[in-house]
Amino acid sequence: MQQVALGELIEIASQVLAVDRATARSMMNIPLAESALGAPFAGFGDFERYPTFNEKVGVLGYRIARNHVLTDGNKRTALLAMIEFVERNGHLFDDADQDDIGDVMEAAAEGSVSELGFIAWVGEHIKTPSHR
Repeated sequence: MQQVALGELIEIASQVLAVDRATARSMMNIPLAESALGAPFAGFGDFERYPTFNEKVGVLGYRIARNHVLTDGNKRTALLAMIEFVERNGHLFDDADQDDIGDVMEAAAEGSVSELGFIAWVGEHIKTPSHR
């Protein structure tokens, strides 16, 4: 499974914020970002805390948004990081309902939706291409 690395998250943030990579990095709390990027793959030995793809995607987005890893642009960065993760692993993310996405990303950032609720919402938006 192809993960999103810290450098890639910085690149996403730089695009979201329309700043160069160095500025985006300076606006990022690196330990919180690394924690958010690692959370989907947490476990011990053969035990995976988040064994399904949908869980991994949801935890990634939720933790980026909820941890407020940036001084600005957390929700947008979280959404684009999720989409990048989904697509690089051969799936599609249904982003047609922008109002719904905005509402749910806002709820994740403020904590008014639980991580489990967010994961369920994410699962409804991940599509596997029919050619697989």
